[in-house]
Amino acid sequence: MMDIKKLNEQLQPNVTVDSHQFEKLQWYLAELLKWNRKINLTSIVDIDQCWEKHIVDSLLSSCFVEGDEHVLDIGSGAGFPSIPLKIIYENLTVDSVDSVSKKISFQRHCVRNLGVKKFSAHAERIEALQEQMAGQFDIVISRAFTSLIQFVEIAAPFLNSNGKIIAMKGSAADDELLLAADTLQRLGLMVVSRKEVVLVPSKSKRVLIEIKRTNESVFQ
Repeated sequence: MMDIKKLNEQLQPNVTVDSHQFEKLQWYLAELLKWNRKINLTSIVDIDQCWEKHIVDSLLSSCFVEGDEHVLDIGSGAGFPSIPLKIIYENLTVDSVDSVSKKISFQRHCVRNLGVKKFSAHAERIEALQEQMAGQFDIVISRAFTSLIQFVEIAAPFLNSNGKIIAMKGSAADDELLLAADTLQRLGLMVVSRKEVVLVPSKSKRVLIEIKRTNESVFQ
């Protein structure tokens, strides 16, 4: 069973979770599994796997977060990574988008009960929001939403002038990067960092890719 000491050991050196935040994360996972008995929110039903594959995995992206940015989470499902990030960084402003309305209903339920502010959950296809939200975000993030090529195509118009895309990928990340090279160049984007981690205890590989605009970006 996950406790706060184990959690912080797995998240170091990126972030430290306090007892109040840990209680909120516990409640969030309990609600996830309770709702999941009636509606399909996650295929993972073991609580220890939920901690690893949902909470730790989500919070690994904290290495790219300062704490007061405007974040767009595309294809957020039951709220990953945006709700765990928001629990830890209360000053973030978050727009969370998923086309499945029952998943957005769950997010809204959690945000309301956790007393989270500056969090908007949208039951929309991301393409429908591009015109009204273009150029607004410091961070556009996604966890296994789609291929890297498709993700950067969708995400790039939402970035502000200094914004960054964070792609959370698995073991095929480097293959996806090779395939996306021409697309990144065409869009005026470049990979500025690549961080590889291994989740415990499954030993699943995670690769976090940070992408920013070049001086030649077509969106400037």
